[in-house]
Amino acid sequence: MKIEGVTATKIKTHRGRDGVGYNATLTINGKPVAAILNEGCGGPTYLRAVKDRDAVAAFEAKVAALPPEPLDMGNGETRMVEVGVDYFLASLVEDVLEDQRIRRLAKTNVVLRLPNDPPGTYRTVKMTLDEKGRQWITAKHPNAEVVNDKLGIMPTITPRKKKTKV
Repeated sequence: MKIEGVTATKIKTHRGRDGVGYNATLTINGKPVAAILNEGCGGPTYLRAVKDRDAVAAFEAKVAALPPEPLDMGNGETRMVEVGVDYFLASLVEDVLEDQRIRRLAKTNVVLRLPNDPPGTYRTVKMTLDEKGRQWITAKHPNAEVVNDKLGIMPTITPRKKKTKV
């Protein structure tokens, strides 16, 4: 579920009474057009036009035209849900935060995904992606997808300092 050119930027998260809340900026084709607010108290996600009301109205129309989305209920059951602005914005912010988390992990770890891993599950290994590291991955997990290659991020591991006795 994506709309070309639409992303969330300047995301700031905070703890609310009922979960995680956030403030963000809705950006369309690189231009900030609206403020996104979720208070983290179980209520809706608010969208407030900041600059271009017409662009926000066009965005809302595009979201209304999206088909229903399958939602995994966590117990093996899947339901189809209508995609509203609230649902779209929440998933957009979650996707951006997940991408940031994976990129942060990939800076110091090799991030792997196995074919049978559920969506959103990643495995990390503290190693470098040199020839020896790639041989280990191929031997241990021959069908693994190396996420670092997809992102173009090679992990850098700083050696631990040895403790000196005084």
